Amino acid sequence: MIKDTKLARKKIMAEFLDSIPLNRDFTDSEVAIVNAITGWDYKRYQKRNTPPPNFSTRNIWVIDRGDFKSWNKAIDAKPEHIKRRQDVKQACRAALRPLMDELRQCAIECECCKSTKFLQVDHKSTAFNTIFEEWFEQNHNVDTGTGHKQIGHNLINLQDLNSWLDYHNQRADYQILCRSCNASKGTKNEI
Repeated sequence: MIKDTKLARKKIMAEFLDSIPLNRDFTDSEVAIVNAITGWDYKRYQKRNTPPPNFSTRNIWVIDRGDFKSWNKAIDAKPEHIKRRQDVKQACRAALRPLMDELRQCAIECECCKSTKFLQVDHKSTAFNTIFEEWFEQNHNVDTGTGHKQIGHNLINLQDLNSWLDYHNQRADYQILCRSCNASKGTKNEI
């Protein structure tokens, strides 16, 4: 059984393109193979050479677009549902930032080693990722966006923001750790 990895998909695509003759429209089944491997949704392709200095016989000419498209980059790209989940997770972290800053300012010492330097707020019993995944499963239609002069994604609907904050506050408990103690316990619970 072949694992579904980027490397495996690239190898399959290279072997597939090696079997296709140059300058011929792909059949419907060949189009389906390209779309399945790359995530594209075009209807017509040809395999064409590119001129030197970048000469290659494994290039895909997208007839629908009238240009070459990189199947290597398409395979490397994150699928849209994964990117969306990451954007929502980033927005949820951003929503917690004021609370984390407040807790950090009130912190006196590391709960493990009693250090007073480089203190961090850590999720104690239930990891942030666990809380987020539980909430996201019930709220996967959340809207995120970037505000004016802001970096990263934010929850832009007040109802979504309140839902996330309420859910997180019900599930989360914290501990104060120095950077060293937090890193030694692993990053799985770090916020």
